[in-house]
Amino acid sequence: MLASVKWNGRMSFTGNSESGFPVALDTDRLAGGDNGAVRPLEMIALGLAGCTAMDVISIMQKKHQEVTSFDVQVDAARAH
Repeated sequence: MLASVKWNGRMSFTGNSESGFPVALDTDRLAGGDNGAVRPLEMIALGLAGCTAMDVISIMQKKHQEVTSFDVQVDAARAH
C-alpha cells in the first residue's frame, strides 16, 4: 500500500492512499495548526477501531448472526 501526505501550509496536510479518498490532517493552534481536521495520531486510533469493527462484523455476518448495534471504542494514552 502506498500512502502520502501533501503539505498545505502551517500544519495542514492532505493525505492520500491507493483507495483515492483524500483525508485532511491538522493539529491544534498551540502546535501551530488551525484545529481544522483530524490529528494524525487520532487516525491511528480510528484505523485500529475500524479494522477491529470490520473484522468482528465480518465474522458475525459469516455466522449469520443478526447485529442490531455495534461500537468500538479506543482509549489510547498519549506519551507527553
